[in-house]
Amino acid sequence: RLMVDVLPTLLSDPAVWVIHGTGKRLRGNAYDGMADVKARTQKVSGLPEGWEQRVLRKDFFHDMGTYYAASDVVVCRAGAGSLNEVCAYGVAAVTIPKANLPGDHQACNARVMERLGAASVVYERVAVESLESEGAIESVDPEALMAVLGPLLEAPEAREAMCQKARDLYDPGTNGRIADWLEHMLGFRGEPEPPGLPVLEAERVL
Repeated sequence: RLMVDVLPTLLSDPAVWVIHGTGKRLRGNAYDGMADVKARTQKVSGLPEGWEQRVLRKDFFHDMGTYYAASDVVVCRAGAGSLNEVCAYGVAAVTIPKANLPGDHQACNARVMERLGAASVVYERVAVESLESEGAIESVDPEALMAVLGPLLEAPEAREAMCQKARDLYDPGTNGRIADWLEHMLGFRGEPEPPGLPVLEAERVL
């Protein structure tokens, strides 16, 4: 819904193209992201002529590496998987952590990335007016997103610095070391213990 609401502002710049993953409709889930996005788009005013040619929408992208490579900025959630991909591909990111998750772990993830200069963060709020009709619906003010995303789109040097910070955080050997530790704990490996995983100092990132 947020990406629909910011389309008029984003597409007012003829150099901007938008790739939008709406999310698959999961079995047993009443929410259909693509249908919701299409219905909401019909109510949006101010879209430039020919805007459809600059927006690619799918419910799911299988070849994410291709789309990361094509993107100057990614707007994404702040789950560990998404942030690992952002770092692996070295792409500038604006993260929107999903609110009200156990331990607010996505917000914690996003703050770490932000403090290390590898991403920007925009936070959700609960739309109180929707509580009776739809339950608690988290949303983001389009102006709040554009206040962060807009300057980033205009600053290639800042984007490249963010990309480099993200690349610096990615360690392709992490999975192998985790596997080494699992094998060690299960008794498949002898002594000595495998080397430990690097730990960021809490006072540096929180």
